[in-house]
Amino acid sequence: MTEGSAVIVQFLDEYERIADRVNKSLREYLGDPGTSQTQNLRASVRRLDAAMRLLPKRTKKEKTVKRCRERCAELLKETSRIRDIDIQQERMLTRSADPTVRVISENLREERGEYVDRSVRAAWKLFERRPPKLGKKDLPRFGRRVESVLLDLEDEIASELSASLADEANVEDLHSLRKHCKRLRYTLELFRSGENQSQLIPLMRSWQDILGEIRDMDVIIDYLSRAKQTAGVRSILAAERASRHSRYVAFEKLCRREPLTGAHPFLRVNAPRAVAAR
Repeated sequence: MTEGSAVIVQFLDEYERIADRVNKSLREYLGDPGTSQTQNLRASVRRLDAAMRLLPKRTKKEKTVKRCRERCAELLKETSRIRDIDIQQERMLTRSADPTVRVISENLREERGEYVDRSVRAAWKLFERRPPKLGKKDLPRFGRRVESVLLDLEDEIASELSASLADEANVEDLHSLRKHCKRLRYTLELFRSGENQSQLIPLMRSWQDILGEIRDMDVIIDYLSRAKQTAGVRSILAAERASRHSRYVAFEKLCRREPLTGAHPFLRVNAPRAVAAR
């Protein structure tokens, strides 16, 4: 078996596992759209999205593939606000018994119900059909496509990391950096048999975790900054801002301790000479 064939076999095997996981998480969510079910669903759909981003342009234009990607995007959009609300409610109710905070939490609970109704409709649309079956014929020049996507992701991460470390207030760059770290990690995990991902995957996971904490705080700070500034609200805001700064400093230290330097090992070993020399 050639190296390129081995990469395709790994991908197709992992793609099938992801498709099964998506269907399982959809069934669980449709049965009970709770907090953990929402998190599991979003993670499985994001893994599927990362896999489908690797497909050649010709394959991505096929009707079943295009429709599946559109439904994944719709479901992620509809569940995004639900995830934010769950984080807000959990953090606010544990930090203050202020009556205004209680009212805000109740409003969020009602808002969540509206988003759940919409997300359930989006989930049913994705559940109606399994993610499309793929075969070797759907993956022409696949090895080169994988390498190109990985290098582009690394470039995105390097650019956003520079902007994020230049200014703590770069909220959108930090958020985008987290999403790209997650996508790079999920993409590498499609090829688990390779030994060379062993360093980059845990690095992306550690960056993703701390950037996720910062994102959660940004969501809460943005929401409460527009609320009535009672003593309870101001208390939560002060605590969230202090925690955010602390986690940002921790991220800076983590980046100095574990930097992303040069092309990752997977690319250095497997990339065609013209790509590797980029």
